[in-house]
Amino acid sequence: MNFPVWVWAVTLVALLGLIAADLLVVGRRPHAVSVKEASLWVTCYVALGGVLKVGVGDLV
Repeated sequence: MNFPVWVWAVTLVALLGLIAADLLVVGRRPHAVSVKEASLWVTCYVALGGVLKVGVGDLV
């Protein structure tokens, strides 16, 4: 599959923004992570992956 350059650029910018937000928000206050908090973060990232799949799926 060949995607336009703008799709790659948007994907990379979004990924870098997500990593930066994770480091700034979560890494700001070190603490013991509970199972509930870890589950919420995993659910959030899986949902974002689903959004990406739907967005890219529309381009194919």
